[in-house]
Amino acid sequence: MDVAITTVVLALGKGMDIHGTLSKQSVKNTEKAVEFYKACGHCALLFSGGYSFKLGSASEYRESLQMKKLAMGPGVDADNIIVETDSLDTAGNAIYSEHIISKMQGIKKITLVTSPEHMQRAMFFFTLAFRGYEITPCPAVSALSGHELEISYKNEERALVSIKAQFSKFDMDSMKFEDVVKKINPLYACDTKDIPDQAWQYLQGIGFSKERMISEFISKNRKSGGCD
Repeated sequence: MDVAITTVVLALGKGMDIHGTLSKQSVKNTEKAVEFYKACGHCALLFSGGYSFKLGSASEYRESLQMKKLAMGPGVDADNIIVETDSLDTAGNAIYSEHIISKMQGIKKITLVTSPEHMQRAMFFFTLAFRGYEITPCPAVSALSGHELEISYKNEERALVSIKAQFSKFDMDSMKFEDVVKKINPLYACDTKDIPDQAWQYLQGIGFSKERMISEFISKNRKSGGCD
């Protein structure tokens, strides 16, 4: 008798270059997810990641597809691997993974795999997106060490403080996570009226002007039919 699958091991992509080469952290996340999947015995394996918005749409590769290729081998059933290819960042990972898992019958638990420094922010998003599911963090080994790792933790802490402040302006008991993200995140928004200054400041700090985000993402979102 087949054992019913009740758990999804969900690994997040954490970078890839324009040629489709996964970052060290994406590789480590994949390896950790496969390790847990093999130990589980009754899990599905979901890799989440499109292309990084920092690369632009020029890349023909998708993080999740490259992670699936890496995962294939003895003890991994291709039929149990799912890929999410639309997300551009962590919020998108949560949105589009929820679209997939909500259509799967019998899933009650999610084991979330990402780097330890990224985990707290990822859990914040996934807890809001996956209401009614049991989410367990399963951190992979960080690809960073020493001073680089310390800096990454500090950057993640600052980002999470800002994100929580942005979400606190909305009634999350009555609003869907996706609807809030589409208001405050320029990658998924349809207009600029609710996007907080902190979001624009963050993007500008990593080299993306407000004008570029509007022309490359908000305009595209409007044309895609995803706006009311």
